[in-house]
Amino acid sequence: MHLSGRKLCASAFCVAGLAFLVCGLTNVEPRWPQYGFDARHTLFNPLERTLNRSNVAELSLQWEFMTGNGTGIAPLSGPALADGVLYVGSYAETTFRALDAKTGAIRWSYTGSSFFSDPAVGSGHVYTASLDGNLYAFPTDCVGTCTPTWAVPVGTLGTNSPPTFSNGKIYIGGYDGRAYAFDANTGAELWSGQVNRPGIDPVNWAPAVSGNQVFVSGDSGVYAFPTECTTPCQNLWLGNTRFAPDAAPTVADGFVLVPDYQGTIHAFDAATGNPQWKGSVAASPHAIAVARGVAYVASGDEKLVAFAVAGCGQTVCSPLWTSAPSGVSLFTPTVANGVVYVGALDFIYTRGDVLAYPARCVDGCQPLATLVLGGANETPVAVAGGHVYATTVNGNIDSFGLP
Repeated sequence: MHLSGRKLCASAFCVAGLAFLVCGLTNVEPRWPQYGFDARHTLFNPLERTLNRSNVAELSLQWEFMTGNGTGIAPLSGPALADGVLYVGSYAETTFRALDAKTGAIRWSYTGSSFFSDPAVGSGHVYTASLDGNLYAFPTDCVGTCTPTWAVPVGTLGTNSPPTFSNGKIYIGGYDGRAYAFDANTGAELWSGQVNRPGIDPVNWAPAVSGNQVFVSGDSGVYAFPTECTTPCQNLWLGNTRFAPDAAPTVADGFVLVPDYQGTIHAFDAATGNPQWKGSVAASPHAIAVARGVAYVASGDEKLVAFAVAGCGQTVCSPLWTSAPSGVSLFTPTVANGVVYVGALDFIYTRGDVLAYPARCVDGCQPLATLVLGGANETPVAVAGGHVYATTVNGNIDSFGLP
């Protein structure tokens, strides 16, 4: 199962580029607004400054919200956080909820007819897609029982792809094998482009957006589309992979990174699609997190593996380091303030953890801390405002914070 503005400081150290993100951090509301944190799916929160390597072991469970009865398989979407509200979709209950991020109390909810994908927040709305065939937009200021502002069909077969919000648009994959772009304010379909064989292979992974390009994982590799297009939209380039990608693409430092299901890590030039380097981990890896020039991926042999995003000057690169075997199945990493958080399945779906590793590590390194969950975690955790939010396969939403 897989599934604002910011203040600039006057210091000479605040220059154009990433540096603006670290200015006035105390004025930034904690956020994890969509799958992968940003539209590039870096899975890296550069605004987190509370949790760090020295205090992550002090984290403890603050609250837990249970969907279902906690004993069966009741998967949840990954969480999104904005303006003090945590948004999560429940598969088994076909319910989409907004919870108070501090207490876990329900702010509002909506019950549909099928399960909901990882949400995305922007333009005063939270967006989620459902296998009932629709992309939904809910006003974030709902109270009690929420009614969507709009719901529009995604192709003819629906979707379980997480939506990606970028510059007033929603990008999403469809079960009909196409990538779609919608107006985030009105729900109007802007364009679609074919990725996989029509009606046979769905596009399950969230598209990534960087600059004027949209990157989509498809059966043959990574497809790049222009953000401004008309239907039928033709891809700008295709970065071929021998085996199909096993996750959404990650875009960083001019590279598009994606793992395939046999364990090869592919790095393409974001502008041209030309292959730059490859790495290898045990199958099957999950989505790649990138922070400060390092790419992190969990391997199929229970290890966290790090590569240099820029490669090694060769076509095939070895890892910078590989952790010791964790003893549990690891999933998608999240990076924040020098710590890499990786969800895990501990033997069965009712048991799981979040393992916290140092972002700077050496071969054989061990976790700094293990956060015990109410079930197995297979979706990226959200780390923001000194808290870790995790959803589990058996229906628990867990919030961890410092004492």
